[in-house]
Amino acid sequence: MITETTTQFLLAHPQMKYMFFGGKGGVGKTVMAGTAALWIAGQGKRTLLASTNPVHSLSSLLDQNVFGAPTAVEGVPNLWAYEIDTKDTIEKSKVELTQKIEWFLKYADIKTKADEFVESATMNPAFEESAMFENMIDLMFEDEYDAYVFDTAPTANARRLLGMSSVYGMWVNKMMQSREEARSLKELLSYSRKKEEDPLMDYLVSFRERMERAKSLLTDAEKTAFFFVTLPEALPIAVIKRFINWF
Repeated sequence: MITETTTQFLLAHPQMKYMFFGGKGGVGKTVMAGTAALWIAGQGKRTLLASTNPVHSLSSLLDQNVFGAPTAVEGVPNLWAYEIDTKDTIEKSKVELTQKIEWFLKYADIKTKADEFVESATMNPAFEESAMFENMIDLMFEDEYDAYVFDTAPTANARRLLGMSSVYGMWVNKMMQSREEARSLKELLSYSRKKEEDPLMDYLVSFRERMERAKSLLTDAEKTAFFFVTLPEALPIAVIKRFINWF
């Protein structure tokens, strides 16, 4: 049973800053996200309405091109909209990944080329979600707006996107453990007792802090909420129930 409207919920939670709208494809996620963003902007808050869905609908909804960069919505004070360029995000992530792997191999004393590692990583089905996640949290960390409303991809994609901070967290902890073991062995076999700088470990520590910050924001019940959009039909409701049981 619905006990309060979205407006009532937002009025009761004035600290709410990050709002995600998701559900089965075709149920009206974009419309609901746009409506919420419009209302929040009307309260005087600088609001960004952003789409993380590779199949964007915001430009059609607003009858205005908002692809590729945050764009002021015509005729609506305090509201900006942004369809994230998935291809551009992925290409930038590939370049950054190549640089990081080359750097990693250099400081890990591994004599091989980065190309094979990059190809393997970018062929992973989760690479697109990974790139989109990085873009999304960059927006959140820049903190240029009072409120962020995200129009997410259909449920399964949204689940992978929002779960990336935990996946990254597990990965970086394993990497740090492996690096610490390698460094300890190197120091044990070295004649020098001078402790060497380790830029790779410094990067891993910094990356872990970034993921911990992202997870903290995404799980902060005072600032973050996920709104399920559905229709009074069995399949859309079943999709939402399955999504909830994933967490």
